[in-house]
Amino acid sequence: MNIAIVGLGLIGGSVAKSLKGLKNAHVFGIDTDQMTLEKAKADDVIEDGFTSANNILDKIDLTIICVYPKATTNFLSENIELFKQDSIVIDMAGVKEYVMDAAKASGVTKRVNFIGGHPMAGREVGGYDSSLETLFDGSGFLLVPDENASKESIETVIEILKFMGFSSIKNTTAKEHDETIAFTSQILHVIAVALSKNDYYYADKAFKGGSFRDYTRIALINESLWSETLMENRKYLLKRIDEFEDEMRIIKQALLDEDKPTLRNILKNDRLLNED
Repeated sequence: MNIAIVGLGLIGGSVAKSLKGLKNAHVFGIDTDQMTLEKAKADDVIEDGFTSANNILDKIDLTIICVYPKATTNFLSENIELFKQDSIVIDMAGVKEYVMDAAKASGVTKRVNFIGGHPMAGREVGGYDSSLETLFDGSGFLLVPDENASKESIETVIEILKFMGFSSIKNTTAKEHDETIAFTSQILHVIAVALSKNDYYYADKAFKGGSFRDYTRIALINESLWSETLMENRKYLLKRIDEFEDEMRIIKQALLDEDKPTLRNILKNDRLLNED
């Protein structure tokens, strides 16, 4: 199987490294930065690298696109005629309705087995130099297959994802993905960034415990990637922000009213006790 990884940054580089040793696989890289391609070749995680898809894409059985959402949709529409007929194409963008709708509108889903994807793994630092062979070990992966994707193509992708180290692979819809990820990931990063703007961020380290370190860790994000991802998912993220603000108002009112019983009931979080 010929595999091409489009974009050898943190995710793409980690994909390449995690695929090392996959039986009967020939892995190639497509990236605009020649130096990055040379590094990946030196690490022996790709057989060859290309700064353009023109000379390789028609020979590829599985294309894994690991670039920003807008760049993903551009790559699909610009290279629709280059994709090998009935090959598999999977994207790794963190927003799915935007990508899936654009893929369908471009017509690429009629030519290839298109499967949206989202690895639930990452780091605070980006780029190929930050990529890790073990980045995906024990992580979850969300699959959003296009309705035209064959059962066989989905099964192939699942087997490869397992080889890469993913332990939980779930099929979902683009809508469910975007609604849920707005809560389980995106709003958490937004809140962390908002908290980091407070002057008490610079308090003496003696005041800072584990919870502070957790929120400051997720506040360190790639602003270019995240601003694009959040903007493309703003419909659902705004709903999650509204819900959070509603809960904060309830807590604030209990404090204003000096209502300790209500505050205590709020803080007694049965949902956390019953978490799977």
